[in-house]
Amino acid sequence: MMIPTKKYIVLLITFCITLCCSGWAQQQKEEIEVIRKKHDHIETLYTQNQLIEKEVDYICDENAITDGNLIFGYLENDLKLIIHSFSQGHHYEVNNYYVTNNQLFFYFGQINDNQDLAEYDENTGSLLAVEEQWEASEFRLYFADGEAIRCLYKSFTDEDVTDSIKEEFINVADYFENKEKDCNRLGAKTVLDTFRLLMNLQNLNEEEICKLVHLY
Repeated sequence: MMIPTKKYIVLLITFCITLCCSGWAQQQKEEIEVIRKKHDHIETLYTQNQLIEKEVDYICDENAITDGNLIFGYLENDLKLIIHSFSQGHHYEVNNYYVTNNQLFFYFGQINDNQDLAEYDENTGSLLAVEEQWEASEFRLYFADGEAIRCLYKSFTDEDVTDSIKEEFINVADYFENKEKDCNRLGAKTVLDTFRLLMNLQNLNEEEICKLVHLY
């Protein structure tokens, strides 16, 4: 009887691991394709005004430093989409949560930060010009069974956007490629936690919404 050598055992283990990883990768690919189709379906419903919407505009302080808008979109009685947008000074966010069976399956977030830089005349002190500088980021997180399975990120600034990009792309963000990121570092848990809090705000209680915003 032939006794397996160490080399044979190592090769067998390597083969099994490779086979397992290949199967997992194929499963993930199929899950992502399903998520994309569900996302596109909900987007179509939303853009064609086929979702029943509950919406509220809110202001969280007297100086209007924080204000926003919260939308819940339903197909019949099933929640399909949550859109939460808000601004805090020079910071602006739009967070889209795509839902099936009350579970988050896809998140798309956009963040914009800008500041105005003033240029003054050295002699007279009069204002010569105001230059706006900004940075934009986009987040795409795919979820299955309450776990993030793929996370993508892109970021660019006003200096990255050339005139040729503006001419070629209606949405300049489409020019920049998404990059694969570690889901934990990209805040997948925070996204899930925020989604669960939003699920409890379907009564559109402004005070509770403002408590949530201050957690961002």
